[in-house]
Amino acid sequence: MMIARLVFPLLFALSSALPASALEIYRNSVRYDIIARLPGGADYIVDGVDRKFSLPGVSGNLRLIQDEYSSCESLVDERRQNWIKYGFTLSYGRHVSRSECSITIESAAESKAISSYYVRVDRCGCYAALHLSYSTEDRSPFMAAAPEIVGSLRSNNSGRAGPDYPDMAGLPVAAIEPAPRLKIIAGPPEATVVEPATPALATRELAPGEGLERLSKALASFSCLSRESRLRPRETAIIALSAWSGQSIRTLGRQSGRPDFADLLLETFDFKELSERAAAAADAVILAQSGMIDTIERDADTYGDRLCPILNTGLPQYLSYLVQQQSEFQSVFHASLAAAQRLMALHECSDAEIDGAFGPASRANWNKMLAALGLPTRDDTYTPGVSDIAQVASIKVTAAACDPSPDPGGLAVSPLDFLGEAGGGASWLEIINDDVSATMDEIARAGEWTPWQTRLALRLFSTGHDENSDTRERLLVALYENGVGVAVNRQAARHWRSKTKGSQSPYSLYLAALADPSRIKEAVGALSASGYPEYESQSRVPSGPLQIPGAAEISIAEYADLAHLATLVMRYPQALDEVISTAKAPYLFKLAERLLEGASIDGKGAEQAAILLEAAADQGADYAASRLAFMLQYGLGAPADRQKARQFAEMAARAKDPFALYQLARLDEQDQPGNPKPALAAYERLFKAIDTQDNYFMPGLVTNRIMNGSVALTSIDGEKLVGKYGLTDGTIYMCTDCGGVVDLPQAARLLRQTHPDRVDFYRKDKIFQLFQLITEHPELAKSKDEAQQLLTGGITPPEDGSSLPFGSQSDIRSILGAAIMTAGGMMDKAQVPSAIADLLDRICSDETIRNYFCETAANSLASGRFGGPLVAPGIARLKQEDSIYLIDVLAAFGDFKGALDQALRLEQKSRSSFPFGVLEAGAAPVFRRLLTHRSLADMDGLPEGLEDLLRFHARHDDTTARQYLELIAAPRAAPDPSVRRDLDETSAAFERAKARGGLSRALVNAAREYSRALEDKGQREQSLRMELTALAAEMQLDEIDAFGQAAYGSPPLDAA
Repeated sequence: MMIARLVFPLLFALSSALPASALEIYRNSVRYDIIARLPGGADYIVDGVDRKFSLPGVSGNLRLIQDEYSSCESLVDERRQNWIKYGFTLSYGRHVSRSECSITIESAAESKAISSYYVRVDRCGCYAALHLSYSTEDRSPFMAAAPEIVGSLRSNNSGRAGPDYPDMAGLPVAAIEPAPRLKIIAGPPEATVVEPATPALATRELAPGEGLERLSKALASFSCLSRESRLRPRETAIIALSAWSGQSIRTLGRQSGRPDFADLLLETFDFKELSERAAAAADAVILAQSGMIDTIERDADTYGDRLCPILNTGLPQYLSYLVQQQSEFQSVFHASLAAAQRLMALHECSDAEIDGAFGPASRANWNKMLAALGLPTRDDTYTPGVSDIAQVASIKVTAAACDPSPDPGGLAVSPLDFLGEAGGGASWLEIINDDVSATMDEIARAGEWTPWQTRLALRLFSTGHDENSDTRERLLVALYENGVGVAVNRQAARHWRSKTKGSQSPYSLYLAALADPSRIKEAVGALSASGYPEYESQSRVPSGPLQIPGAAEISIAEYADLAHLATLVMRYPQALDEVISTAKAPYLFKLAERLLEGASIDGKGAEQAAILLEAAADQGADYAASRLAFMLQYGLGAPADRQKARQFAEMAARAKDPFALYQLARLDEQDQPGNPKPALAAYERLFKAIDTQDNYFMPGLVTNRIMNGSVALTSIDGEKLVGKYGLTDGTIYMCTDCGGVVDLPQAARLLRQTHPDRVDFYRKDKIFQLFQLITEHPELAKSKDEAQQLLTGGITPPEDGSSLPFGSQSDIRSILGAAIMTAGGMMDKAQVPSAIADLLDRICSDETIRNYFCETAANSLASGRFGGPLVAPGIARLKQEDSIYLIDVLAAFGDFKGALDQALRLEQKSRSSFPFGVLEAGAAPVFRRLLTHRSLADMDGLPEGLEDLLRFHARHDDTTARQYLELIAAPRAAPDPSVRRDLDETSAAFERAKARGGLSRALVNAAREYSRALEDKGQREQSLRMELTALAAEMQLDEIDAFGQAAYGSPPLDAA
């Protein structure tokens, strides 16, 4: 049977002995065994993913290239280009083939050569990189060793071999690349020469603790390093290594052979609390970066505190927070990279957002800047480190590199001292230092104030949001008049005073306009110009059901000014006219939104909002037309007018606005209830639009329409249409709180649906939900083997070279389910828990997968999802891992005091919020039954620890926990005997709920109300019968509600 073949190794896999000649090496955490012999039986030294060795006259390093390359040609070219900055300016012997590439680079200054071979390894479909370093004064040791080492490595490849070593005989002079010319930069009388960086090759291994000690000493030389950063040297060291290398913490971990390092950091936000295993991983990362430590030491000596503008935002971070940020970006992220982006902005080579995320656009702009400065460009995978930023920023120029205007000449200034976050919150006195003061004095003495010099000076200050737009100019006047951090210079002060506008602040103009309407035009102009400037963007972002351009999003800086403007347009019609005549559509939309929010001191301004939205629609803003169409349907801000609403909706629909398309479908449903075809045509237009946009709101609206009985969408053609576009996955028919009837057969049918023309990111979840559903309800299975087949689909085969019996992309739930089923068929049931516990131990001891699977697997077992006998192994492992999941598991089994103790202990340990609330997990049904159907008079008899656990979750922003606490604290008023439920009304409500068929919360509530009405009439027996009906329905709903959370006692999962 297929499933047995897949999961049998999970329980009984045995490790096989490796050939004596095989070298164990890793690529992206996957192990490979390759042939790579050294002369004379020498051994490799394991250093993370590197395999280093030292022979007489030759040292070397072997590793598998971690990234994907379709050919090795780019590898040799990158090698040649990247090492020029280290002084290896000569290259020769370039060989390129489909199976192998090689090149030799040479540093004349160091009399050193490095020959690099990139040999394709068939087993991994990747390239092995072998670098042999030797002296150019005696090449004979290299010539003797290279053929055997390279020849051995080639045995892993079936292609044609390349040359063993480069032949320099008869080599044309032109083929040897010349050293780059030194860039002479315009400057004061004595020209400044910017030398290329030349860090040492640094192949020497570091002694234990040496790397951290050297890093801490180098970083401590920067006066801007905070006391807090000094108190956490290991954490600061790794943050610095990421900044200088331009690589993420995860990449640094992989390079050191600790691929789990980043995940260990994400487990806790307190680095001090990390286990010894994690601390050892951190030391391994530092140990693997000996060359980068050399670079940091050299930069500390070369630049000193001039690096502080770059380091001030990078080093003060917390390591775990940096890892979290890096995991959230698709590109390389580091706060120090914001300095690189600021440098590009100063040089007018980029106008992109400065956020520290360095992706393809940032790299393209970086190369644009390098080319404009006459520097060699880099490949599209390169990310600049601190050294690179400092080197480029040190260049003195007279104009921005990418400024197309003629160079005005004058005093050349380096932007290095102007890369800090002065405009981001720091005051002048906080950023001033000797270098900045000297530069500002030099510029003032020159008295030129060229565009470049002006740009740098203004860069030191923030424009502010509620201040004058000439705030920076006024500050420069004060600086030079009073000599604050600079020498007194009256001429410079007069220059900057001439640049001030002498205008009032937007707020003062707002106050003046309130008292004097003649000032309205001036006030409107100031208020509408004081926020962030509008920018043109083709991309749309979701805003509720709407898709709006980025320019229509309200920034925090605009909130106050829009509120002031909202007050003016509500009080003075001329203010509304002025806004409409001067503002663009995105701004009109923002002001309308603030009016609808009631931002004005006079309350909501729906009437003015409708006028603004129509003006924006007249400018072609489809999103404004869509918003206005909704308001016109319901008479918000204007008389209800369905015909006009349809006109605006159709206008927006032509631009494929999803909310407008939804409104047209709803209008067609209402206008032609007996003919669903027009509505279905409109819905199909909507579904096509949703398919091409990132709008997560609209599928929810569609689901809501289905659950509320849309005639069009619940028709046969409607179901086909919804299924065609994959907008329902069956879970809505298992939703117990959506207001509709639970329909398990329909849920099973929809969960089986696949859509081959679209990527389904939740397919594994759907497969396992279906497996759980047919396990609990075997009558819904299409065949006897369907459950087993579903599990098979969730388990992927192992990657080549992996020691694991399943692939890293497998679903751990499917692995556990398959293992339990297989074990149940192979051994006595009493032995199954022990076998599964052994499997869990194996998963949790494998460093390559434990952070992905260990706690999740343990939680699945502990929750009872796979049967009662497997709860104990799961809980035992969660305790061993000291897991946060233990809070929910203990609460689900009624141990509220134990759950609270665990929560409080972890809170003290991690000092962070928790990722889930008490009612978003497996304990949800337990709390619901204990509290929502309990008499208020009986709240004093709640289980020990329950109320305190609710307080804990409420403290961590769990809204439902707060609501339960309010219920517990409600006054214990005695029931009013005069209040009686109407027996006929409650009976009719119950019959209506029952007539809908199936299960629903409505049925539970109606039955319970009917029961209470019967009790009021003294019909105790009938009341009890109806209460039991409500309880039975509620328990069935809880079981459905707990799919994926609660226990499953039915075969084949229950090991007992």
